[in-house]
Amino acid sequence: MNQQHFDPNVQSERQLSNEKLIRDRRLFVKAAILYAVLFMLSIRFPHGYTWFEGIMNWLGIPTVFQIGNNTRIILTGLPLLIGVIVMLRMLARSLSRKRVRIGIMAFLLLVWAPNYAVNLYQTWFGGGIYALQFEQTIGRCQLQHGVAYWKGECSLKAVNYESRTVRAYVTLHADDLDGTHASLKELPLGEVDFSPGHSVAVVKVHLPDSEANSKNSTNVAVSSTILFQQAIVTDGKRVRNLSDTRWRRADT
Repeated sequence: MNQQHFDPNVQSERQLSNEKLIRDRRLFVKAAILYAVLFMLSIRFPHGYTWFEGIMNWLGIPTVFQIGNNTRIILTGLPLLIGVIVMLRMLARSLSRKRVRIGIMAFLLLVWAPNYAVNLYQTWFGGGIYALQFEQTIGRCQLQHGVAYWKGECSLKAVNYESRTVRAYVTLHADDLDGTHASLKELPLGEVDFSPGHSVAVVKVHLPDSEANSKNSTNVAVSSTILFQQAIVTDGKRVRNLSDTRWRRADT
């Protein structure tokens, strides 16, 4: 006759597996709603800033503080970080087990999913300028300064998810340029055609130097490589403000 031995470890594992994953459904629903709100506020589309930054700008709340000449403090990340911490705490308290595993998965998904959702939308539903995805450096310009003008060319890398060429009016922006480069703070490129798929559009530039007679300007020939990370893209009806607080300039 077989004898059955009682194993407390096996018994506790069975009880743990039979325990419900969600301990507090109401708190779990609140965590899920907060998760969805954070997800929506983290989306960067159709502009280059998040929906949360757009709401703050619409309310007139400053999102960036300038400290010194080259230091900026961006305030939008702190409220979102606090929201993520609150959401993870609510999620952990609503679960009876697997808290760490589910918390890590929720955090990683929140970081990755908004960009994936934008790519998915542009791939399947985006049309016109909404189908254009630009790199962080929107425009790379090789320019030479003459007596009273800038000339050269700019290259723009983008992915056009439409099956046809998209034509857009592009104006590059670099608000922090000064001195000889001050007239390049706003660089209109006119109409630019972006071919389907990965596209590199090259545009010739001939821009009068509005700062030619200022005391900060010089008539010495200067060749510059300027990386623009801000731009306004429009098709005449819709406008996309592709802004980035970082910029970089290298003189050669």
